Amino acid sequence: MARQFIGMVFGSSIRARMMVPTASLSASPPSNLSVVAKLTTTTGPIAPGKTKTYKFLCTQFGTTWYHSHFSAQYGDGIVGTMVINGPATANYDVDLGPVALTDWYYKTAFELNALAMQSARGPPLPDNVLVNGKMVNAGEGGEYHKIAVTKGKKYRLRLINTSVDTHFHVSLVSENAGWCRVLY
Repeated sequence: MARQFIGMVFGSSIRARMMVPTASLSASPPSNLSVVAKLTTTTGPIAPGKTKTYKFLCTQFGTTWYHSHFSAQYGDGIVGTMVINGPATANYDVDLGPVALTDWYYKTAFELNALAMQSARGPPLPDNVLVNGKMVNAGEGGEYHKIAVTKGKKYRLRLINTSVDTHFHVSLVSENAGWCRVLY
């Protein structure tokens, strides 16, 4: 997760570790839409093993996210969250930051895209759902994303749906006095 303040320059470096070019990025609102157009039209993919730093002036505040526009890489997890701090409209004690909810497939997004293009029933259902990159996998372990909470405190929780084809109904469940789990 990247965090910056309104009026300051936001900078984020992306390193391509894949064997194919990676990530021509764009950001979703509330980022300045002219910045999105600039990022996607003036930069190409990042060559394998190379790094690209994206910089722009933060002119709007809020919670947002970025993702790859190269091939189907967005569906394979080339995404991230951003918070541009500004004035808050609600009182809270703790900002828990963004919680990204996404669908997860065991096949690559490239394979799934080919299947979806030939399907009369729409996109395939996900094999799992990740909450900040974590979830219990049937048979192979894993862990739930846990959020530590204290009774009597007010929390700001920034939920972001970074999925390709899934929407979520979210519930917070207290498992014991010290943490809660996000259910979908």
